[in-house]
Amino acid sequence: MLLKTNAGGVCFFDGKSFRYKFCYNRAMKTFVWIVGKPGCGKTTVARLLENQEDSKVFSYGKLLREAQPRPGVDGYSLADYERVNEILNMSAMITPHIIIDGNPYSKLGFDSLSEIMISFDVIKIVHLKISDEVALRRLEARGFPIHDEEIQQERIYNFNRYLLPIIRDYAQKHNILEIDAQYLSPVVIVSKILQWV
Repeated sequence: MLLKTNAGGVCFFDGKSFRYKFCYNRAMKTFVWIVGKPGCGKTTVARLLENQEDSKVFSYGKLLREAQPRPGVDGYSLADYERVNEILNMSAMITPHIIIDGNPYSKLGFDSLSEIMISFDVIKIVHLKISDEVALRRLEARGFPIHDEEIQQERIYNFNRYLLPIIRDYAQKHNILEIDAQYLSPVVIVSKILQWV
C-alpha cells in the first residue's frame, strides 16, 4: 500500500510495517508527541512510526525514570524534567524526527516539555482517545493482575483530571490530531498520522 503525506513524503506498507521516506528538507526538525490513556496504543503506534527514516522513539516515562529512579514525595522535580529535555535536545542534533511516547505526570512536566518543543520546526501532538472502560479492558487483557485495577484506575483518573485540560488548552494554540482509537487498528492510526504530518 502506498500513502502520500502532507509533508511531501511517501509511505510504503508491506502488511507488517511502514517504511516512510521523507522528501522535504533534512534540516527540518519534526517533533511528534503521542498521548492518551493507559492502554490506548501509544507504544504500538510509536513503534510503527519509528520505521520512518531518521526517526527515533523515546518513552517519556522511561526517560524520567532514568533521570530520577526515586522521585521525591511531590513527584518529579523541574530538574528531573530538564534532564529529560537535555536528552531530547542532544538526540535532536543527530536525529531529525523525534517521536515521544507517553504522558507527562504533571502540569510542570507538560510546561517543561512545551519549552523544548519550541526548538523544533514542526510540532505535532497526537491524542489517541479511548473510553475509561476500554482502557481498563485493554490493561486487563495485557495481564495486569486484578489487584492492580485500583492503580490503573488512578492512572486513568490522573490523565482525565490533569492532562486532558492541558491538551485542550494546547489544542487552541497548536497542531493537535485527535483520533478515536477505540475501534481502529494501529496500522490505520499510523496511516492517519502520516497523512496528517
